[in-house]
Formats: sequence, structure tokens, C-alpha cells
Amino acid sequence: MSIEKTILIITDGIGHKENSRKNAFRDAKKPTFDYLLSSVPKTLISTHGLSV
Repeated sequence: MSIEKTILIITDGIGHKENSRKNAFRDAKKPTFDYLLSSVPKTLISTHGLSV
């Protein structure tokens, strides 16, 4: 049986908004984070309002 490695990364306070002007996090130079976003499975969760 093969064991697959998994890592959980929680990024509190960043938020996610594709089409936002003046988004400092999106515009920042963060090659490792950008690589992870583009190459590994991920999910977004809603953490506000009626979702919690």
C-alpha cells in the first residue's frame, strides 16, 4: 500500500477575489504560493455570514 503525503495550509485573512483592482496579495511577488495554487488540488471555503 502506498501512502500519499498531504499538507493542510490555512491562510487566514487573505480572502479570494479574482477580478479585484488594488488587491495587494494578488499583486505581490509570491512564487511559492502561486506555484501551489496553480499545480496542486485545492478548495476554497466560505467563512462568513450564514456559512458559519
